[in-house]
Amino acid sequence: MEKIDASFLKTWREKYSWPRGESRYSSEKRIIQIENLMRSRILKGDFTYIKEDLSEIIFWKAGPRREPEMLDRFDANSSDFLQKAIGQVFSILAKQPNDVCTAMDVLVRLKGVGIPVASAILRFLDPEKHRYGVIDSNVAVYLNQKQVTNFDLREGDFWIKKYPIDSCQRNIQEYQKYHNWLQFVAEDLRKRNVTYTDIYGNQQPFAPVDIDMAIFAFMTQNITSEHSDVLVKDLEMHPATPFTNLNQLYRLIASLKGLIQLLDKDLGIEALRFCFALILIM
Repeated sequence: MEKIDASFLKTWREKYSWPRGESRYSSEKRIIQIENLMRSRILKGDFTYIKEDLSEIIFWKAGPRREPEMLDRFDANSSDFLQKAIGQVFSILAKQPNDVCTAMDVLVRLKGVGIPVASAILRFLDPEKHRYGVIDSNVAVYLNQKQVTNFDLREGDFWIKKYPIDSCQRNIQEYQKYHNWLQFVAEDLRKRNVTYTDIYGNQQPFAPVDIDMAIFAFMTQNITSEHSDVLVKDLEMHPATPFTNLNQLYRLIASLKGLIQLLDKDLGIEALRFCFALILIM
């Protein structure tokens, strides 16, 4: 299986932040708050406020720009339907903690829940062992490039497809691969006594979620020439090379939405050069 350099994971785990612009401390305190909320009710079998409690996960995953749209869709689920789905997930994972395929299949049947949101729900339903990583387009692009996974991503914005059904089922299977890989890497790091420094200054061993947080931080905060290659890998061109046909131009324009989303952060000098190169060749 593909391994990642331990120093890379340590460096970027200690730079994690979400939403963009938040400090690491406030980002991780928010995660702790949601975990405590899950412990206080849902994980005790109290589903009285299940829609409100799960909506906190949706809000966290969506970020400020997409939160109203995603919450509106999620609100269409009845509390009874949510309780039944979460009960099924608990039952599945109690019998086989690594059967994320079956658990994910239950969650994506909820309105407003695609594979990224389903992975976030799994993540917060396991606040003690932190076994279930969150997947999003940033992490999926990285994993696909490293040939750890082969997520079916939408052209243009790299969104992890939920439709058509074949794409959804494929991506659920790819999430299982991702999950297995996270367990493998976390176990390898534990055997090597690799730790990171938490927000309180304490050394902590890597759990699977810490690996996904490190990759997410890297992909959202550090666009390099390596990422430029990811963004234009299907264009058969390089930012410094002129277009040779109109099809390349069309495909680049279709990709700009995803590019803008991935560049929605403090830009490094290489990212700025890449943007200027795109402007020039257009």
